[in-house]
Amino acid sequence: MMQTVTRLLLICLTSLLTVCHAQGWQVIDQPMFRVIFPAEIQPEAERVADHLNHYLTNHLADMPLNGGFKRIAVVLHSASHVSNGYVNLAPNDSHWYNKPKDNGVEWFETLAVHEGRHMVQFNQIFDKPSARVLHFLTGQAGSAVIGVVFLPQWFYEGDAVISETTQTEGGRGRMASFDLWFRTATLNEPLPSYEQAMLGTGFDSVPYRSPYLFGYYMTAYLQRTYGADIFDTAIDELLSFDGFNLNGVIKQQTGKNLSQHYRDMMAELKTQWQTEQDELALTEVSELAASTANHWNSLYPIYSQGDASYAVEVDVQDGYFLTEVSQQQRKRLADIPSSVGSQFISSFKTRAVAANGERFCWVDIIPNLTRLYHESGELFCWQAQTGLQQLSKGEKFTGVGMRDHQMLAHRFNTNRSSKLVLLNSEGEPQASISLPVRSLAYDIQPTDDGWVFVLSGSENNGIYFVDAALGSLSQLVATQDELLRSPLLTENWVLFSSDRSGIDQLYASARTTGQRFQIATRPYGAYFSVWNKHNAQLIFADYTAKGQQLAAIEFTDPAVASTDWQPTAPEAKRGFYAEPLVRQYPSTEPLAGSYPVSKFKLSKNLIRPYIWSAGFEGDRIEGIVLSQDVLEKLSLTTRAGYQFDQSDWIGAVAADYRTDVGPHLVLASAKDYEGDDKERLDQISLYQTFNQRFGNTSQSWTPSIGLGSSKTNGEERESVVLGSLSYARSKDTPIQAISSPLGFSQSFSIAHYLEENHNDVMSNSFLTFRAPGRYAAIDLAADLQYLESDNELLVDSTLFDTPDEPGFTTQLSADYRLNLGGLGMNLTHLAYWRNTELSFNARAQISEQRSESAIGFTIAPSLNLLRNSWLQASPALSTYYTFEDTEVRLLITLSVGN
Repeated sequence: MMQTVTRLLLICLTSLLTVCHAQGWQVIDQPMFRVIFPAEIQPEAERVADHLNHYLTNHLADMPLNGGFKRIAVVLHSASHVSNGYVNLAPNDSHWYNKPKDNGVEWFETLAVHEGRHMVQFNQIFDKPSARVLHFLTGQAGSAVIGVVFLPQWFYEGDAVISETTQTEGGRGRMASFDLWFRTATLNEPLPSYEQAMLGTGFDSVPYRSPYLFGYYMTAYLQRTYGADIFDTAIDELLSFDGFNLNGVIKQQTGKNLSQHYRDMMAELKTQWQTEQDELALTEVSELAASTANHWNSLYPIYSQGDASYAVEVDVQDGYFLTEVSQQQRKRLADIPSSVGSQFISSFKTRAVAANGERFCWVDIIPNLTRLYHESGELFCWQAQTGLQQLSKGEKFTGVGMRDHQMLAHRFNTNRSSKLVLLNSEGEPQASISLPVRSLAYDIQPTDDGWVFVLSGSENNGIYFVDAALGSLSQLVATQDELLRSPLLTENWVLFSSDRSGIDQLYASARTTGQRFQIATRPYGAYFSVWNKHNAQLIFADYTAKGQQLAAIEFTDPAVASTDWQPTAPEAKRGFYAEPLVRQYPSTEPLAGSYPVSKFKLSKNLIRPYIWSAGFEGDRIEGIVLSQDVLEKLSLTTRAGYQFDQSDWIGAVAADYRTDVGPHLVLASAKDYEGDDKERLDQISLYQTFNQRFGNTSQSWTPSIGLGSSKTNGEERESVVLGSLSYARSKDTPIQAISSPLGFSQSFSIAHYLEENHNDVMSNSFLTFRAPGRYAAIDLAADLQYLESDNELLVDSTLFDTPDEPGFTTQLSADYRLNLGGLGMNLTHLAYWRNTELSFNARAQISEQRSESAIGFTIAPSLNLLRNSWLQASPALSTYYTFEDTEVRLLITLSVGN
């Protein structure tokens, strides 16, 4: 049997190396980075290299290093259809996804300046002597611990947002919607503590606390007040005797801790924002739908006709819905995916749902069935008669507009080309027109004779019109240092929202002269306008402290501007908070097109150790090394050591290789001692996860099959065939819910021992659903094992006997979980108490020999440690009564996350 396993291992390894040589990746090597990319986007990769050279040079001028810059790999995932990018601390690399967002700057340039800032921040951590010592001892884990534990997340993200805002003509710091929740809450609610503003409670008055927003203001305030180099100096002093963490270093430098600086900043901002608001000449509006909820709830209009308006409703406790509003009454028509609804509440605020009163359509990001980083953007439509239907497959759509029998979608391809595609009512392409490469079209709306939309990421951003046949494009409104949204085209006017004043307000531009007027002024912003021509109303989302509510102003499409409209001059946009930090950097000559490009050979880059450690345990010394290649193909864990009482070497290796088409090949081999017995284990297995998403429900399957063999003291003992199948299905979880409204998972596994002809079987079932109560859920679980060997499969219970008896054993659990809501309490500087969960529990273990049961309750605080969002802890105190023993048992557990 062992010879068979060995042959299989050799065959699989040979196949693995063959696959490694077949990768179609290329690389641009530069002193500070290497860009790894698919061959089809070489011109884009060269632009990325140019941007990185430029912005890394700028960042190093702000945050100079004592040592050299550690070169980092940047992977461009062109087949991905997600808007994201990040830098890992361990393993230290960066991954950029293809789909753009609009923040006034082309997407890859945004990632170059923002993620490039993280690269320099992390290099500053690596630059510290303590980090270098920890890196020598533990690899990148040591320096990562310093970066995570002693610096808050808001510093990293806020400093990077300042960079994207001050070093480009865009960036989130220039977007009025970026601080919408923050600004509104500041003017309407009591000031939360520094810790609560930074970490939240999970049940705040806004959907969530953002480290990007909080960090932008905190870092900008400290730099404006104490100089742009305050954080460069602070990181140099980190872990010193007087300045253990950032709070201590800042206090050492300024005489105030971060809580005091936060209060000073908020007093300044509140005065500034209140003064600006008092100067506004507010427009009177008709309220169409106000929230009666005691929590954050918003309505975003998408269509209006007659006496009915249709909106996307976002409720932090209930989820995302299509909602009909008529005569102040709401009627929820259908759920929509959180990935679609979240586009309305994000800082970018794009109109993600198109409607005509009967049909509602949107684009959702769908994972590839088997392949990582290969999402698609598919078209979905819902109507009452047919329910939800998927109209496309394998597309790269980003957004859609709709009229009665046609739709217009924007497609952003893997090569970063951009098109508008005309579709019939079944979603079939009819015509298309190319847009500038790298550009994004969004907020697409129909007109009488064509379509209107916003174009970003090009040399000439603005509001555009395309005729019904997609024959020609014309610009209607040019961007004037602003973010444009929600265009509407009437006979006489182009209507839209703009943040040029510092608050998103409604504007009208005359189609004949181009003269612009502000037609509505609201205290916090007006978004997502739709025109009800029949009622002569312009309906929009009017932001309040409890969320967006539906409001309306009169609009009759006059031939000339109304007397209460305010003409606006093409003047510069109002300043932004970090504007005093804008500085001149040494210019760098563009190098695009002059970069040497070579083939990226995966076989030479598969092994990349990034974490290691060594230590003593009993009679042995042992070391471990973790490795993962930059394309996340091969995860390798290697362990080696020496057993002194046996005078023998021990070790293990486990390799998980992800093939291009999806399946994972796992190879494992280990030699160790159990008492005086020398054990040798070998295993090979194959598994594949299949992912699907439809509407607000995601599901996955993972089948696996394996073959294992073991020896004891050199004699073959057991050969086993392993098989398993797991399935999970869940609905999207609302923002402030404690679990999915409905989630289910089921797994089966079997081990067949060939020599003994024994079978061990395991089944795990789990069900969760929303329960009565504001923040409540019920969890049910049933775990069953059938044993013919002496290898127990169930996890030992702290309440019952070890489940190692042959035959059937079942463990049952039921929990009613109730979160008591946000607390936001400081427990010294070491811990922050976010919220508390109370649960009522029932447990049972049933075997062929005995039955055991217990009931109890658990109280579990949710804590953040060291004022750090990454360091979470959940101590739990449980009291159980066991019926068979008639005993009361007290259990204390501690789980630490992230």
